[in-house]
Amino acid sequence: MKTFRINTPEAIKNVTGEKAINNLANDVIEHSKLLSEVKAVHPSDFFLSFEDYDGKLTYHHLEVFLIDEDGNPTVKVKYYKNHYSFFNPIYHTLKKLTTWDREKVEGILTRPQNVGIGKLTLKKLNNWVKFLDDEITELKKLSEVNTKVGEDYRKKIAPYNPKYHITNANRGEVTINKVTLEFEICDSFVSEKIKIDCSSNFENFLKLSNNGFNS
Repeated sequence: MKTFRINTPEAIKNVTGEKAINNLANDVIEHSKLLSEVKAVHPSDFFLSFEDYDGKLTYHHLEVFLIDEDGNPTVKVKYYKNHYSFFNPIYHTLKKLTTWDREKVEGILTRPQNVGIGKLTLKKLNNWVKFLDDEITELKKLSEVNTKVGEDYRKKIAPYNPKYHITNANRGEVTINKVTLEFEICDSFVSEKIKIDCSSNFENFLKLSNNGFNS
């Protein structure tokens, strides 16, 4: 999905066809009240999202974003039931995070109170912007820690020539002396399982207990 500010050359040239033009017109009408309310307390504008189909962009939907001094989108604003909702678009782009990680961050931050429709002020808006910024900062820290877990593990097993799965680069195995370590590098930890390639009998038990297998 690609996003452009409304009335920019990128947005204009990619809204093509009667259906897309009508959809955009209806979306503008539907979201005009929201934009007007948000714009009254902070610079804001419409941003258009496009889906990419083999290099051809197709208009998908319109959203209201706060903008910074350079005109870039920062925080998305929506109506939700009887209040405003605020979202940082970076939230869903962060990698190597678990549900537990996100819940942990929510537990250490104080979420501002919901802002009722028509009751938006600059102070209330800034409280939400700060909360979202703090949330992203904490999530980035956890993402970096989790990413390092995987990187360190790959470095640790690299000397043993691991074989990674063709369809999943996070799964693989290492075999030494008929003993195989299967592993999967998950978002925040590594799952490991040991398999032994031999018949289950007393003789092999003795070999295993005395490190008697050779490659």
